[in-house]
Amino acid sequence: STWDYKMKEVIVASSIGLLWGITNPFLERGAKSSNKSPEESGEAKVHRCFLITVFLSVWDIVTNWRFLVPFLINQLGSLLFYYTIGNSSITLVVPIANSVNFTTTYIAESLLKRDPITLYNIVAILAIILGVFLSCWQDALKQLIVYSWAY
Repeated sequence: STWDYKMKEVIVASSIGLLWGITNPFLERGAKSSNKSPEESGEAKVHRCFLITVFLSVWDIVTNWRFLVPFLINQLGSLLFYYTIGNSSITLVVPIANSVNFTTTYIAESLLKRDPITLYNIVAILAIILGVFLSCWQDALKQLIVYSWAY
């Protein structure tokens, strides 16, 4: 039925948001561990060609598993996102994926940094979830009404 299909879209969009949100703090940590200045790595200060600098920067990131693993998981979420918006309602998938991404990133960063999650932020997260729910519910109801009148 149409309702089952919409619920599958919600689950997939939420999964995408979770993949993105959980990996964002780890991407940040991995990128920070990749940025080594010449003083830190013991290299002499030498003026390098731009292409060599770019190659060494890319090599540093590719060989850093702390960045590469979350990056690949994040890109898996992106592939799933593009596949999903190609086959689903964009007005449903995009808001859900982005809001779940935002809230998951906040919660994951707070847990990793051991920052307290304040009541103010919990209320803000609930407001985001409520807003997306109302927006998507309105869209789903419109489609169900149109579908029921067509048949």
